[in-house]
Amino acid sequence: MATNFTQAKAFLEQLIGRQMASDNLVREALDANVNVRLALYGDKILDAALFDDWYSSGATKGKLLPRWLSGMSLTFLVHAGIADNMRQSRHNNPYLANLAIASGLDVHVTRKVSQRNQPASAGTLATTVEAIVGAIYLDSGKDLEAVKRAIVAMGL
Repeated sequence: MATNFTQAKAFLEQLIGRQMASDNLVREALDANVNVRLALYGDKILDAALFDDWYSSGATKGKLLPRWLSGMSLTFLVHAGIADNMRQSRHNNPYLANLAIASGLDVHVTRKVSQRNQPASAGTLATTVEAIVGAIYLDSGKDLEAVKRAIVAMGL
């Protein structure tokens, strides 16, 4: 990690727009040596956040298009014939890795031993973003709305 933990946590909290109560979850999410399990969980939570409003709408098919209303509020419009395209365009390793780099998150990731002297790989950065989503969900008491607000703040 290029920065100390206090700086990394403060950066993350600013990025996601919420305070994290659990230092352990933050450490796990930002450490590429141990964050895979949390990332697998976060991957599914990210799917749930993206599809939650779509399911509630009653639509049977459709693409989720994000629409931001009144600041941090996230809703989804459903358009017939087009559901996994948004997920595929925003929930993939290159997109998540670019988000980590563009936001400056990459400098706060504890690299795998094999990557210590080089930039983190796209896979490592994407895994870290997914781990952050998992950490937010657990830290918020499994509040999917908190995850939605955070992913909006992150630019997902």
